[in-house]
Amino acid sequence: MNDILKKKTWLVSFFFLLLILQIFVILHLGRAKQEYHIDEIYSYILSNSYDADRIANDSTVWNQWVTGEDFEKFVAVRTGEQFAYEKTYYNNTLDAHPPLYYYCLHTVCSFFPEQFSKWFGIGLNILLFIITEYLLFRLSRKIFGNTIWALLPVCIYGGTNVAYNTALYIRMYMLSAMFTVLLADVHYEMLKKSFSLNWGITCFLVTFLGTFTHYYFAVFAFFTAVFTCLYYAFHKQWKEFLQYGLCMLGAVGAVFYAYPAAVKQITGSATNDIGNKVRNNLFDFSAWGKSIMTIGYYDLKKGLTGGLARVKPALAAAGILTLVTSVWKRKEKEENEVKPDNRMIVSLFCILFLVTAAIAKVSGQYAYFRYLYNLMPLLALVIAWVVYSCAQLLPLNKKVIAAGACVFWLFGTFGIYRYNVNAFLYPDRYENNQRIADLCKDRPLIVINNGKTYHPTANFTILEQCENVYMTSFEKMGNIDDILNDVNTDNGTVFMILTDQDWLNGLDGQEVMEKLISGSEILNTYKDEGSCVFSEVYLAVK
Repeated sequence: MNDILKKKTWLVSFFFLLLILQIFVILHLGRAKQEYHIDEIYSYILSNSYDADRIANDSTVWNQWVTGEDFEKFVAVRTGEQFAYEKTYYNNTLDAHPPLYYYCLHTVCSFFPEQFSKWFGIGLNILLFIITEYLLFRLSRKIFGNTIWALLPVCIYGGTNVAYNTALYIRMYMLSAMFTVLLADVHYEMLKKSFSLNWGITCFLVTFLGTFTHYYFAVFAFFTAVFTCLYYAFHKQWKEFLQYGLCMLGAVGAVFYAYPAAVKQITGSATNDIGNKVRNNLFDFSAWGKSIMTIGYYDLKKGLTGGLARVKPALAAAGILTLVTSVWKRKEKEENEVKPDNRMIVSLFCILFLVTAAIAKVSGQYAYFRYLYNLMPLLALVIAWVVYSCAQLLPLNKKVIAAGACVFWLFGTFGIYRYNVNAFLYPDRYENNQRIADLCKDRPLIVINNGKTYHPTANFTILEQCENVYMTSFEKMGNIDDILNDVNTDNGTVFMILTDQDWLNGLDGQEVMEKLISGSEILNTYKDEGSCVFSEVYLAVK
């Protein structure tokens, strides 16, 4: 008994050491993160904005000179507007997602009014990452017992680039991952024990909260429910089949009841083109195979091996040492080892594959790998089971093989830490945006686009640093000299012109500048200063 307790203590202690290492990597990468994906800025806007659901929908920043500080009101909670969840709810009814994550982010930001920081979002994700890793470790111990194998899924997930992408991307995917692991853990326990109404209520709550975080969670919940219902049907447990099925259906129904905007967001509308595309993709099978290969293989491979590729010599040395040591020590019986339920793991793998295929199908051209981020902890569990199963076939010491596999993924963590391998750091964009912001320090900036678009949000970090900003559409801007008469143009004027043709049907930048110069008595010539998101930047001088 004492040996078992000591082993549990050792296992838990090592888990927390791993967790501390992983958090350290997130903090290091978070410190290096200086720029944002446009959706990350939208996370703050949808969570905190009291005046409009997006920058372009607020008339106070159009066709008049404003300062960079005027844009900060969209991303920071202002004094007196803390914990304004009704505004968060309303903002999200005009977007494309359910509001639970935004409630959480707004709660964090409400403790820091008048401030905007990447750490509000990253800090929230770190907390969710800790809970996700704990839930994964708890589920792993149920499957592998109190052995070193229980640490392997935690090492695999926490040592991959996709885990750090999820933690550093200030969106709802880490919260969705937490609910995904929790739902899997609840189902594992439920199927091992007798079904009761308490289990049904728990499944209802987790499914409701997960779907209230991201609609694609419902895809995972659906296939999980299908396999569970098949299990009850196979064992002729019809009462359990009915009670469980009603609980799961009720959870989805409760989402629509609590958030009626979900119908419009899922099916599409005039303001939600993503929903329109998803609806149209249901009957278009032409690009399905390509989407599966892209997000289910190529993106997955990149996400799992991002840091490993940078430390190949160390990996080779670790592999040789593991093999030599395991041969030398030979077989050794693993105490307290629980034989995994192979059918459960195979069912889990099938669920993950079907969810991937379904999301690739409905997403179509919007089939981004981040839609699968919530599945990655459970995929780590499947990979650990594959390593475990292969180890059973070899006349080698299994403890050494498990430890060697953990070391492999720790090296992957080191590779990510050392080389800052992450999709959401944007170092090049940061340098470019800072160059443009520096260009605007002693010059006015005129932003020209074709109306109310994503354009200002995509360039928020530039706009917030400018002293004088005039945002307008080309058709409504009027005479350029009338605009410039209100500011000092001795050092020139910077123009940011929407030129994107893929998303926003942008303008011809040079054509716009030629027309402006020809109709102005203040401006004489201009030169191209490069580009930023959706835009081309020009400096016009007298």
